[in-house]
Order: sequence, then structure tokens, then C-alpha cells
Amino acid sequence: GLDAPPTPQAYKIYASGWADFCRRMFVVVRTEAEPGAVTGELRTELASLDHSLPLASVMTMRERMGESVGEQRFRTLLLGSFAGFALVLACIGLYAVMSYSVSQRTREIGIRIALGGRPREILILVIRQALVLSCIGMVVGLIAALVLTRAMRALLFEVTPLDPISFAISLGLLAGVAVLASYIPARRATKIDPLAALRYE
Repeated sequence: GLDAPPTPQAYKIYASGWADFCRRMFVVVRTEAEPGAVTGELRTELASLDHSLPLASVMTMRERMGESVGEQRFRTLLLGSFAGFALVLACIGLYAVMSYSVSQRTREIGIRIALGGRPREILILVIRQALVLSCIGMVVGLIAALVLTRAMRALLFEVTPLDPISFAISLGLLAGVAVLASYIPARRATKIDPLAALRYE
């Protein structure tokens, strides 16, 4: 398997009688043709060596590799599903909190507009403040993720626990949700009448 170093192997001539003590043997064949197309020829060759040799469990190297990591793949798929679900919940929660926070500032936005503030400047101000809070949360989450990824090493093959693409996608998604969650209610608040905003409770 990919989760353990290779064990010592010994190669012996089949005709030396060593095969009588072996419980099983493996034949590895490299071919340029489709692997399934050479099974018949392989049976013929083995029969020419020894008619008593059975040929069982024929599979490609890709299939054997997949079989060796089947359990790890299932655990990783399960863990990835939960992680994806957690990311969706985080996005929903982040959107709800940011949207509610900005909607609570409707009166403040109305006062800024009444005092001559431009809607575009107010939008930038609100989004910047929301992103500062989101970035603080993302930095804390990133540090926690970097610490906890050490427990993931046994489940990963051909990828490091500190995969920059995964981290970048997650952080980018959360940042996008934060911008959207602050932009929509702030945009809505800048379009209302300042007098109505001042009376807003």
C-alpha cells in the first residue's frame, strides 16, 4: 500500500523448486496494448511453463493501486463531504451575520447620506469594515487549520496537508461571501430616503 514502505522481496528461479513453498505468486506484465486483451496470451504462456499454475485475480496496476487505498479513499471522501458541508454552513452563517450587521447600520448610513456622503463612498466604507472583521476571522481560522492539518497526513497521498490551492479556494470563497453579504444590504440602505433611514428602528 501507499501508506507503508515496501517490504523486502526475493526473486528466485521458478524451476529451482522454491515455488513449492510459496503460498501465492504474482506475475507482472508490461504491455503497450489494452491490458484486458493480453489475458488470453498470458494464460497460454503460463500453461506452457506449468499446466498446474492457476491464473486468478487478473487486474491492471491502476486497479490494484485503487484497491490498496480503497479504505483511505472512503475516509477521505467522507471527511471531504463533511468539510464541504461545514464550508457551506460557514458561508451561510457569515452571510447572515454580515448582512444583519450592515442592516443594523441603516440609520448611520442615512445620517451619512444626509450629511452629504456619497453612496459609493459609503459602500466602500461598509465593505472595508466588513472585510476587516472577516479577515481577522479568516486569519484565526487559517492558523487553526495549519495546526490541525497534521492529523490529516495519514489520509493524503500525492498531496501535502498544506495544499495552497485548497486554502486559497476556501479563503477566496469566504472573502467573496463577506463582500456580497455586506454589499447587498449596504447598497439597499444607500438607496432609501435619508429621512426614512433616520426614522428606521
